[in-house]
Amino acid sequence: QVFISLPRTRTTMSANAPLQAPSTLLGLSPSSQNIREFVSDVSKLASLEETPSPDVKIYRSPKPGVLYANYYQLGLSFLYSANEDAGDITIEEGHLSGDELRLDSIDIYNIPDGELKRPSSKSPAYSSYPVSNIILQSSQAGESDFKTFEISKAFTGKDLVEGLGEPDRKG
Repeated sequence: QVFISLPRTRTTMSANAPLQAPSTLLGLSPSSQNIREFVSDVSKLASLEETPSPDVKIYRSPKPGVLYANYYQLGLSFLYSANEDAGDITIEEGHLSGDELRLDSIDIYNIPDGELKRPSSKSPAYSSYPVSNIILQSSQAGESDFKTFEISKAFTGKDLVEGLGEPDRKG
């Protein structure tokens, strides 16, 4: 099982499909037209008749907290954090329609056939992200040279660590 998290500061990404690169969404508000179009396009690639609404999870500690918009059927989870100009706020679900939050990271799931990936026993299982090959460009903090490699359905966590290096933190 491969789980890819795209933090705003380290990785850029493009898909081998007529789809905008997910990394271009980083820093946008949840109400952004670009985010809505991206989710709609991925829904079409997943052969869904309708674009799903996200399952929203809010974690308020430490303040102001974070908001996850989980698209289980698409193999996507968006992490939103408070925008620097939002002031002293406590994140609420209503912030999805405003400009107080910014997309901070994108989690992409690749679930091997026959396995289920549930964030909790009460949550739906994640499906695999429907774009089969993803090109990642990575650089170490402070470096201008980018390493490029392609992720496919056969990619493993070990392959990811070999390409990106060990993460700053795990979990």
